[in-house]
Amino acid sequence: MSLIFGWGRRACVGRHVANASLWIAMTSFLATFSVRKVLDEHGKEIPVVPKFSIGLASS
Repeated sequence: MSLIFGWGRRACVGRHVANASLWIAMTSFLATFSVRKVLDEHGKEIPVVPKFSIGLASS
């Protein structure tokens, strides 16, 4: 993390707040939403088939 927020006298003064905010956002997401596979009309899980593409962004 020192590479992101700097080090020494020039270290970011808000680095602890930023780390805490990220932690709170991740735990809130996991507590709020149900992350699981989709069920078909018969109640069976639909398998996830990964599809990869080249590049940094996909549309």
